[in-house]
Amino acid sequence: MSSIVPRLTARDHVVINRRFLLRWDRAYDAFVLVHPDATIKLNDSAAEILQRCDGSRCVAQIIGELRDIYADAGGRIETGVYCFLELACAKGWVETG
Repeated sequence: MSSIVPRLTARDHVVINRRFLLRWDRAYDAFVLVHPDATIKLNDSAAEILQRCDGSRCVAQIIGELRDIYADAGGRIETGVYCFLELACAKGWVETG
């Protein structure tokens, strides 16, 4: 795996990699990202972001939706979304398209 972190733009559309499945898991009482080799338990903010990674929204739209929901978070939303999505891209969880 490359150590180069992709740089996303506000116009990039992000989708969960087809090798992964995002679903609610009762045993974990959380959303998980399922891959044949692993199950990744997500925290609430990661799940909120990944639920919006369906390819129909660009990064700016994802940020806008989360700003509406978490208005008290201020400018941290944008930074958090970019950091998480760039990490998720580097790990192969999501792709741009």
